Amino acid sequence: MRDAKAAGMRYLVITAKHHDGFAMYPSMVSDFNIQAQTPFKRDPMYELQAACKKNGLKFGFYYSHAFDWEHTDAPGNDWEYKNPGGDLQLYGGTGWYNLHPELLEKAKRYVDEKAIPQIVELIHKYHPDILWFDTPHKLPFSENIRILEAIRKADPDVVVNGRLVRSEKIISAITKYGRPPR
Repeated sequence: MRDAKAAGMRYLVITAKHHDGFAMYPSMVSDFNIQAQTPFKRDPMYELQAACKKNGLKFGFYYSHAFDWEHTDAPGNDWEYKNPGGDLQLYGGTGWYNLHPELLEKAKRYVDEKAIPQIVELIHKYHPDILWFDTPHKLPFSENIRILEAIRKADPDVVVNGRLVRSEKIISAITKYGRPPR
């Protein structure tokens, strides 16, 4: 991190969980994580966060909130679980929640059981400066807003990128939830 700062970096964002659902940190929410599933028993996110802090760099996480191929109720895995939002374009692909509202309860269960708990876990364990998301169109706006509300409750100052909510709705979300302090 010392070399990164000397090269001009001001922050580091690292993947905490990608679309596969695997947590790159020891998660209490899911056993599908680096300590439970691999011989690597250290906490790489803690080590990176400490190195960033020591060297004056901001620290953040990328978290795939709308995709999770491991969770049985999450959007994205249409191979094993026949869930919406995946490559096979089942249930209409993007916008599946408008075409098949009966599937929304499954997505809500995933958000309640894994996405929100892991994001809040990351905030409480590592106190990130930044949270980075993408693919908001895989979940309905209402679920993305519930995730944003949980983040703001856990840490009102963490910077959240604009991809948590779809771009056409971001102005109303910023108006309602405010911008993080600079």
